[in-house]
Amino acid sequence: MLIILIILIILFMLIAGAQKEHVASQLCAAMPYATEKVYALLAKNNDQFVNIFALFQAAFEGGSGAIMDKGLYPAAPMLMACLQSLYKQGNFKGDGCCFTIKEPGPDQIFTDAILDTSNPAPLSLDKSTVQAVALVRAVDMADRLNAEDVSRLWSELRLKHPLGFLRAVNIFAVATSPNLPRPVPSYGSSLATLTPLVIGELHDPATTYTAAQMMKQFFPQGKLMTWQGYKHCLPSIGTLRLPNLYNETGLNTGWGAHDCMDRLTLYLKTDELPPDGYTCPINGPAAGALKWQHAIDAVGRGICLHLKD
Repeated sequence: MLIILIILIILFMLIAGAQKEHVASQLCAAMPYATEKVYALLAKNNDQFVNIFALFQAAFEGGSGAIMDKGLYPAAPMLMACLQSLYKQGNFKGDGCCFTIKEPGPDQIFTDAILDTSNPAPLSLDKSTVQAVALVRAVDMADRLNAEDVSRLWSELRLKHPLGFLRAVNIFAVATSPNLPRPVPSYGSSLATLTPLVIGELHDPATTYTAAQMMKQFFPQGKLMTWQGYKHCLPSIGTLRLPNLYNETGLNTGWGAHDCMDRLTLYLKTDELPPDGYTCPINGPAAGALKWQHAIDAVGRGICLHLKD
């Protein structure tokens, strides 16, 4: 009888452990308090800043499947898994994490990212694109920041955004641009007669939602439509059919992006505007795109976060 009881207890513990593991795989790997974990990593070892920044750069703007281009899946759950691995183990070898400096070829083995400060991960920057964008911005902006203003702004951004502040490096290019500003003059009250459809994405990594709200204020007769997505801009997609709901497209868009695209198409064809403030949510499987299991499955298929060459 005692042996049977012991066997039952062991079976119960195994089942409970399996259930706990299953529940964890359905949640975000870095939960809870993912942001606080990033701060803790930086505070614990500030020398790892370059490598952490490289990880974020790979997830947001790396190879195919990056957040800016595709959306949350598969880069976002892998980013969370890598953060959790770095936080718990001090490396990028945890379940669901694969981060390498360069994209491996078909016959290469994935290598763990460099984690020592003597050989930090390189940060890529397309200088031609940055210079072209900076020159256009410099033409549109009537004023220029002096050296003191740039220093103050940079310090504030670094304090508020310890990782993202490096994305604001273009303020130096605008401040020192050699071309003369020639902003387009305001057309005044004529804007009040236009009826544009302004589309804002709630979690766009490159263009803020507040900018879309500000744009709408200039067009009182226009309407603001919101997609609660994460990639850069509303994806150009057709109707999402049920068999495709659980594929990569469905995990990044849900029904919401298709709803917004239908409204946009209707506006272009008929001038019919959606109600002001119309919102297309992240719903369906896309609402669970951060699941740890998605990261584990992606790594199992050979997907790895990497910087652009």
